[in-house]
Parts: sequence; C-alpha cells; structure tokens
Amino acid sequence: MRLFGKKMLTAGLALCLGMAWATGAGAAENPFLLKKIPFKSAIIDYKMSGSSNGAAKLYLKGDLRAKHTDAVTKVFGMTNKEKKIDITKTKTVIHVDLIKKEATETGNPMYYMAQEYDKLNPAEQKTVRKNAEHMGASIASGLTGGGKPEVKKGTYKGKPVDIVTVMGFTSYSWTKAAIPLKVTGSIMGVSINEEATNIKTNVSMPGNAFKVPGGIKVRFDKQADQKMREMARNWIDMLKDPEFGKNGQAGAAGGLGALFNPSAAKNRDPESQSEAETSDQGGDDADETLKQGMKMLKGIFGSSD
Repeated sequence: MRLFGKKMLTAGLALCLGMAWATGAGAAENPFLLKKIPFKSAIIDYKMSGSSNGAAKLYLKGDLRAKHTDAVTKVFGMTNKEKKIDITKTKTVIHVDLIKKEATETGNPMYYMAQEYDKLNPAEQKTVRKNAEHMGASIASGLTGGGKPEVKKGTYKGKPVDIVTVMGFTSYSWTKAAIPLKVTGSIMGVSINEEATNIKTNVSMPGNAFKVPGGIKVRFDKQADQKMREMARNWIDMLKDPEFGKNGQAGAAGGLGALFNPSAAKNRDPESQSEAETSDQGGDDADETLKQGMKMLKGIFGSSD
C-alpha cells in the first residue's frame, strides 16, 4: 500500500475519534467551537512512546493553547526530529519549527468552520449536525468492519474521561475540557502512545508559554489560509445538503474523500472510477489536501499538535 493510503487510514482514525466530540454539542451550541476549559489555566505534561519518542507540554489559558513538543519519529524507515511549538487561539494558529527557526501563521480552520456554520438558519444547522454525526459513524463502521464506536465513561489520572476505541486506537478525552489525556494503539506499523503524566490546573503560566521565540519571524501563509477557508465553505455546504449520504459518499472511503475534497466528492459517481484510478489520482494534490484536512481535524481534538 502506498504511503498516502496509510495516511488516509490515520486520517480516518482522527475523524472517527474526533467527530463524536465535534457533534456532541447541544442544539444551541456551535459544534465547531472548542469547549471552554472549566478552569483558569492548566499545564499538562505528556510522555510519547512507540513510533514517536519524546515529550510534550500543553499550556491552556482562556482562549490560548500552546503545545511544546520535542520528539523523534521513526515511521516506514524514515526518522524525523521534531522540536516545535503550536500556538492556537480562537481565530489564528501559529506553527513554530524550532529546528528550522521559522514560523507560519494561518487562520484557525475550526474558526472558519464555526463562521460558516453560524451563517446557516436553524434548520440547516440541524442538518449539518445530523450529517456530520452520520458521516463519522459511517466512516467508523467502514474502517472497523461495522458498528458505531461506543463512547464509554471512565477516569484517567483522577479526571473524568470519554473513552473511544477505533481501529485499535483508544483515546481518553477529558470530559469537562475536551482535551485528550491519552491516545494509544497501532496500525499499519505505526504505533502511538501519548499519555499525560502530570496535570496541574489553576497555575501560573511561564512567560514563554504562548510566545514565538525571539529571532524567529512569523510568516502568514496566505495560500494555506485560503485553502482552509475554501475547505470550510465546501464542507459546510456539503453537510447542509439534506441529500448528503444518500449516494454512498458518507461511507468509509467516500466520507474521507468528501471531508478532504468536498467539491469533488459531492459530484463523484461511485461507479465512474476504478480502485486503481482512485488510489493513484493526484498524489501531490491529494497529499496537500489531506494535510490541510488534518489541520482542521486536529482542532477538534483540542490541540494543534
């Protein structure tokens, strides 16, 4: 299987785990806005093992989130050193590469989703929530061989969590804060084990928690930002359609294709392309679209990792 195919399976996992949180909000709430943390501030330390080994520290205060990561990833024979800071605000996201000494900024893709959702009337919003939930369930069913992922209640490090298992991965998300405290599992030779080792709330933040280090210039990535805006418009336009999902595009493969390339997926005839054509078509464009889609999905998880 091509590397892109493996990426698609990983993306499917992210969607299945995240969709339950994104669509679980009440009818009066915007499901694409991150849940406010139920405390003034928090610092969470994570240990990473498996295909990625290292550590991360997540800082939260008000509408600010910043994840500092220092890890080495070995996947498919390739080794990649990561030392970065991801700073997320309600409207913007900054990715800082501490190795390359560069930083890029875009609008927060989840904020763009929320903006598009707010433009809809109540009936359309209801349809979006219903179709998004159906999409997540359909993808999960296709990838796991049937059945909707069950959300169980439990505790982790003394915190109440929602536990979801998909494709051999299990995620423990802090119920009150919608923050993943543990994700563990493996697929296609990629193993993930990231777990919180220390959780502190209502604490003072270090001065550099939400800042780009001195000497690193922040560049606004206009092209990536435009793609995120377009993706948000296309996805909401697709999900507000009452006919969505009736032609098979909400299934496992179709659901992922619709998420990352809504315009093409909405008009696609499932019988018009062979499996080979689907897997090999537009490799570079597909990788870029997937990359932007994953940025959007990561917002659902409550961090910009």
